[in-house]
Amino acid sequence: MRAGRELDRKVADALGLTGYMPCNADDCKACDQRFARFSTSWEGMGVLVGEARKQGIYLDILTNEKVYIAEAKKILNKTIGSSTKKEAPHAGCLAYLNAHGIAV
Repeated sequence: MRAGRELDRKVADALGLTGYMPCNADDCKACDQRFARFSTSWEGMGVLVGEARKQGIYLDILTNEKVYIAEAKKILNKTIGSSTKKEAPHAGCLAYLNAHGIAV
């Protein structure tokens, strides 16, 4: 699944963020704080990392020369989801959804 609003909506649902509507503005100046671009911005990924941690899921972002590798882990370092993408926020979202068994 491509990064963007549809993926952001799936992440918001998995996080349990009710009433969430992804931001439609290109510059996000019109958005308030409840809008997050989980899959396309570092700020959105920060929200995802914090909310996932509340669920006992820890996201590791590993860098490579050409891609980012994201791993969703439980407290004892057991990998429960992973993804590899060119952008870290996109990889993080897919790893998180993979950990929940949500197909994308």
